[in-house]
Amino acid sequence: MPMIDILNLLEKLEILDDIKSWDRLREIRNSLAHEYPFDIDERVENIQMALIGYEELKKIYQNLKKFYEDKVNV
Repeated sequence: MPMIDILNLLEKLEILDDIKSWDRLREIRNSLAHEYPFDIDERVENIQMALIGYEELKKIYQNLKKFYEDKVNV
């Protein structure tokens, strides 16, 4: 199954708010994994991006957990 179909399904199941949130997470991951800033301001910016990504992942996890619990308790 193509990733876009998986993301559409996750959005339909309300696990993802929207597909763009996943794209943002990928952009954050790519920035953190492939950039090695020497400037302190860039490092701080990367830490801030990581925290934003953490909050987004936490929300996705909570949605997934709720979805699972709703299905198990049916």
